[in-house]
Amino acid sequence: MNPPPGHGEDVGIDIDGSGIDMYPAPAARMMSEIETVSSDARTEWNSFNPRILDLESRLGNGPLGRPVAAQYNPTAAQIRTYIHTMLNRLNKVSEAGTKAPPLYTDTDMRAGQEFEF
Repeated sequence: MNPPPGHGEDVGIDIDGSGIDMYPAPAARMMSEIETVSSDARTEWNSFNPRILDLESRLGNGPLGRPVAAQYNPTAAQIRTYIHTMLNRLNKVSEAGTKAPPLYTDTDMRAGQEFEF
């Protein structure tokens, strides 16, 4: 694995002797950024979704709107499902990714204690 661009001072960890497995500092920074994106996306969605639902509730009440609503509503429901799935997956990536760098570092430290110099 090549060092991350612009972070030549970052130390990599090689768990099994096959090459660098992780650069913990950049990985932790990336996971922090993913956590921020996940939180911001959820906050914005939770802010806008009620307004969208309110507007949608007015759709399809007249003779011209009924055919539009018949086409719009199933697609809107599907998009809503996709957004919830994406937000949940992003959150899981963030949670798992936040745990990985400290685990790698801890494993490397414990393994290093087994060697006599």
